[in-house]
Amino acid sequence: MNFLLVPLHTQTLETVAYADNTTFYVYAAFFNVLLTFGMETAFFRFFSQASNKKKVFSTLLIALSVSAILFLGAVTWSATVLSNGFAIPMLHLQFLIAVLVLDTLVVAPFAYLRAIEKSQKFALIKLLNILVYAGLNFLFLWMVPSFGWEFLDVFPNQKVNYIFVANVAASVVTFVVLLPCWFSVPFHFDRQLFQKMLRYGFPIMIAGVAFVINENLDKLLLKKLLTEDLMGAYSGCYKLAVFMTLFIQAFRLGAEPFFFNHTSDKKAPQTYAVILKYFVIVGAAVMLLIVTNIELGGMGAISPVPFVDELFTQKIDERIVKPTIEGLQKDNTPFHGFVFIGLIKVGDDPYVIEYNVRMGDPETEVVIPRVKNDLATLFQAVADQTLDQVSLDIDPRSATTIVAVSGGYPEAYSKGKTITGINDVKESIVFHAGTTSKNNEVVTNGGRVLAVTSFGEDFKEALETSYQSLNQISFDGKYYRKDLGFDL
Repeated sequence: MNFLLVPLHTQTLETVAYADNTTFYVYAAFFNVLLTFGMETAFFRFFSQASNKKKVFSTLLIALSVSAILFLGAVTWSATVLSNGFAIPMLHLQFLIAVLVLDTLVVAPFAYLRAIEKSQKFALIKLLNILVYAGLNFLFLWMVPSFGWEFLDVFPNQKVNYIFVANVAASVVTFVVLLPCWFSVPFHFDRQLFQKMLRYGFPIMIAGVAFVINENLDKLLLKKLLTEDLMGAYSGCYKLAVFMTLFIQAFRLGAEPFFFNHTSDKKAPQTYAVILKYFVIVGAAVMLLIVTNIELGGMGAISPVPFVDELFTQKIDERIVKPTIEGLQKDNTPFHGFVFIGLIKVGDDPYVIEYNVRMGDPETEVVIPRVKNDLATLFQAVADQTLDQVSLDIDPRSATTIVAVSGGYPEAYSKGKTITGINDVKESIVFHAGTTSKNNEVVTNGGRVLAVTSFGEDFKEALETSYQSLNQISFDGKYYRKDLGFDL
């Protein structure tokens, strides 16, 4: 369900709003680790060995409840300082506090269900949480605007708030459903047991903090070092790894109680090794499946590439172009047409990524405008095998192409969005890709909508012109990369 929400969010939210969404959950992940201070894992360790298991559960329940209450009081008292210090809008902070407190209060009941092997009940409650969260997302972000239910549109200019509302609602429902667990055991807090659990859990909390930093620091740094807009775009791409995250989370939920329940088994190390072996194998397969099924065409191109000097060109000719032609001749494979060789620079050397018998998109839009020859004449020369007699006339200026795509691309995206401003572009060439005509208007009809090509004395000047031209064009959900050429 979360994977389905990625295209909904990227289609509905501007990249800056998506950055707000990402910031919210980065802080949520960090504080979740601190509020539970490693006690969930410690619980499984002591629960598996305790004769009075209900006392372990009660101690955990009381400890995390106190943690949540103290946190609620502290952040409520210092809300203004936190909002300003972390640059989080006050309303977002209030949503965050609600989610964190509610989620902390259900950690112990969820852990107890796993420990007593009530996996079906655990899974059903988790599924209910997901359905409430996803259902409210689709209600507010898709159904309300689609059916014109304006009476439900409380945040017309802050749609990211609906994601947080959905999260709070899902957390409330989960808390209510798990509330009976609070009264299933007598309340008893064992101080000595708590101290042992705390000593066991504290290193786990430190490791958890390190994990959260490793997973999320990049997003916050992008926001600080580049722009919030780019951070939002990056976070949307990162979300595509959700299948891998779900696989790891599912394994962890089952592995923790299993490992602790089998610590006394003499063959436990061998059993754990076999389990982790297949975890790695399946994890690698999941990662490969994700990587090989993500198709995202080029979002821009620059010609000529600045780092391709005479020496690098010589390497391409000697190591790739000439051997390719010689291979075709050796295999007696006559070919009349266009051979596109996709290259990557590794160190100071060129390597082949792919061969194709057509030009790519947007390579075509950036290369062909620089060719001053009549294309029909060139094609005829290919057919007549007289291309060696033609001298290519290449425009010496740099050219850049930037592609504008529909929100949600390369996943689900909407069509039929009206495009305006194309006729206002005077300094660039606008190529139509995913467009069509409807009621005398140009509307979107695909993921890759337009490509804008501009010339300049260098690629930076050409890029600036392309961006200026793109800013004159508007359609709902328009997105394009703003970091092209930054590493050249």
